[in-house]
Amino acid sequence: MSGAIFISYRRNDSEGEAGRLYDDLIRIFGAESVFMDVSDIHPGKDFRRAIDDNVSKCAVLLAIIGPGWTTIKDASGTRRLDQQNDFVRLEIASALARNIDVIPVLVRGARMPAQADLPENLQDLAYRNGVEITHARWNSDVETFSRILRQYVERGTDFPTWAIRRAITGENPVQAAPPPLAAEAPGTPKPLPSFVRLLVVGLVLVIAGVVGAGAYVYVHHVLKHHVQQKAGASEQAQNPGLGSNSGGAPGSSPPGQTAPPAASPPQAAQAGAVAAIPVADNKAAPGTPSTASSTRNPLSGAWGASQWRSAARASIPIGTPVEFMIAQHGDQFSVDMFANVGNAIMWCGKQSVALTSHGLSMVWNEAASPSCGKYPGMYTVNVRLSMIGDRMHMIASGKGVSTGIDFDRIQ
Repeated sequence: MSGAIFISYRRNDSEGEAGRLYDDLIRIFGAESVFMDVSDIHPGKDFRRAIDDNVSKCAVLLAIIGPGWTTIKDASGTRRLDQQNDFVRLEIASALARNIDVIPVLVRGARMPAQADLPENLQDLAYRNGVEITHARWNSDVETFSRILRQYVERGTDFPTWAIRRAITGENPVQAAPPPLAAEAPGTPKPLPSFVRLLVVGLVLVIAGVVGAGAYVYVHHVLKHHVQQKAGASEQAQNPGLGSNSGGAPGSSPPGQTAPPAASPPQAAQAGAVAAIPVADNKAAPGTPSTASSTRNPLSGAWGASQWRSAARASIPIGTPVEFMIAQHGDQFSVDMFANVGNAIMWCGKQSVALTSHGLSMVWNEAASPSCGKYPGMYTVNVRLSMIGDRMHMIASGKGVSTGIDFDRIQ
């Protein structure tokens, strides 16, 4: 017998509970760790010595005690515990004599036996702490009890019964010091704390957001520049005769084209009132002196305003960024208007107007802005553009609404 747990029971008192506990302990610790019966003692063997040998190999003895454990009698009327050859008495007495821990296990509502009810060699059993296993809480009681028994199974017969030995002999054995913990291998990476991991994830998300926003701004700028270049190319294709002369006589027009009207006196006054910038004719043949030149009006260029301050046109909501592209072709100016609606660049139309003493005056309606015609509520708006200092000033009026807004040069 190599079991660390010895189960002692009386068949007429607790055979069912002993068998059930035996099955549970085998399931938990294995069959080699639990021993229950000595009924297989061979004929001719001294059963007292056989019981003593089996008990000596265990680390703990479980005495299963039911309601009739101390009172059961044989056929002659003698109490079984009072008989010298009673197996249960021999098992428990052998364990007590060897200082093996004996745990009374009370079942079916049994109580701990009093010292007076026990024979002399079993009277120490009355002072052993016991456990109770009930039918209603059997599984939980066995689970709790198994935690206590595990130390006996793991240590076997070497389990130190210090409390019992100290009470009997007064000795105070010194337990061996636990083995030192294995040193951690150098260079072993330690996992980051959870808050550090969250911080790293948050930082990655912030960087991704900044990169995404930068990419959006860049694509938006490139797209707007592309639309502006496309609009300028379209204007030049539609009006090939506009712009500087290309080597012909001053004031002459290309074949098939009508010469632009001469500047009126107010136009000449306006041209003299603003700071004119001479622009050389760079279309002349190489090595030939320029024979014609024009003056670049300060209104030409790209202008932008971050806020459209009035709902003068239902198609451009209040707060919409607006831009004007103004190109000078001699005395004529082509004016393109753009609006950023819903994070998309919208071309609102193009007009070709002449410079007057009041600047550039034009009328915007469905005909002038066909791309905006799909928006309901369109109505005619009168627009005048002029220079005030180094900024372009716009006055827009229509349908009882009049507003002014300043534009900054963006190109």
